Amino acid sequence: MDGILIPIAGVVAALGVAVLLATSTTPLRVLGAVLAGAGGVPLVLSRTSQVQTLLDRPALLGLGVVVGVVALAVLTLVFMRYPWLVVPIALVIGLRIPLRNPPSPTDHLLPLYLVLAAGTIALVLRSLRGNGPPNRLGYVGYALAAYVVIAAASLAWTADRDATAYR
Repeated sequence: MDGILIPIAGVVAALGVAVLLATSTTPLRVLGAVLAGAGGVPLVLSRTSQVQTLLDRPALLGLGVVVGVVALAVLTLVFMRYPWLVVPIALVIGLRIPLRNPPSPTDHLLPLYLVLAAGTIALVLRSLRGNGPPNRLGYVGYALAAYVVIAAASLAWTADRDATAYR
């Protein structure tokens, strides 16, 4: 997937994140999570270098999907009980400690995406139960939401999409 589809997926995901940053109402949180997921899945697939290898080996692909879903479910349950853990875990994963030599810029993106997806699902589930946290960001949330959308939209006119996707 390349060409214009990646920037569009990025903008869709950014719109979802912007809605999550700017609102605390349950229907809008669900909409934001759906948009973030709809835009995020193509981005994850485009950044995963092993997609073709996994498609050639269906048993390994199936095992990977099962492990990913179980990990997502376990993390979601943990984050529903301890929502404050999302930020420190995401920050530690985001440190990008090199796992191989030479290090790849995308070494920790899939685990980071897993943590962020589980945190978003936990937020939506807590909101649906009626005990979701209020949005305490105020005007800062609106400013962050605008920044996220503008930064993602800028991918439409960048000359080197691969370089911008790693930063």
